[in-house]
Amino acid sequence: MLKLILKPLSLLSLRQLHALGMIFGNLLFVMARSSRRQIKNNIQQSGLYPNDNTLMASVKRNMQETGKSLLESFALWQKPQYELLTWVTDCHDWHLVEKAQQQSRGIIFLTPHQGCFEITSIYYGSHYPITVLYRPPKLRWLSSFIEVGRKQPGVNLALTPADPVSVIGFPFGQAAGGVFGVWATGFLASEPAVDFDNLPVQLIDCRTRPGQSGSPVIAHRNGGMVALEDGSSVSYTGPVARFVGIYSGRINNDSDLGIVWKASAIEQLL
Repeated sequence: MLKLILKPLSLLSLRQLHALGMIFGNLLFVMARSSRRQIKNNIQQSGLYPNDNTLMASVKRNMQETGKSLLESFALWQKPQYELLTWVTDCHDWHLVEKAQQQSRGIIFLTPHQGCFEITSIYYGSHYPITVLYRPPKLRWLSSFIEVGRKQPGVNLALTPADPVSVIGFPFGQAAGGVFGVWATGFLASEPAVDFDNLPVQLIDCRTRPGQSGSPVIAHRNGGMVALEDGSSVSYTGPVARFVGIYSGRINNDSDLGIVWKASAIEQLL
């Protein structure tokens, strides 16, 4: 029932969501007295507002932005990732992330609850794998809604035979540097929708080596116009990727054809 009520929010543009969020925030300012009093006390402690008029104007603005953030979150928990990424028009200091990746350093992101903080993990996750830790909300109905939204699949890149894919592993136990695996790149060698040998697997043509069995297989694109599984195309400003499956070895020692257990089969196991 909750999803049916909130579903229309996912059909609105970001500008429309912001307009409704402002209205919702104004209602909170008038009706949510307890929240208004708590926000006022928190802002008052900063000492930035010497008189009550400027203080209350700041409280109202804060609750308006809270309203925008809430409606944004309800919308993005229901939208596919490729649509959400079109909302991101710029990313400041992304070069720092790239620098840390090049140095084989792990990154811990601390995300303050300011603005549409939900988009940050989605944006980073479209470039690199990420594990998100969060405290579930106290409201059970909201917790289940958030979990469904946060577990939605990533970018559904279109996959066809001859498309490039990469097996990320450790051939002969060799790392690419630090704890990072080697990207061995090849091509899809069978129709993704067809099961090979009556099993939920597909074939790739890739020069893999011992030590790469059990490695993830990724379809990675460097941005620009990218074809999606639903037949549409979306322009991305940065790299995007899709998890294809798990590599399990070659069909025989004399061939470069390898077997990949499909992502759908892995999901069923988990």
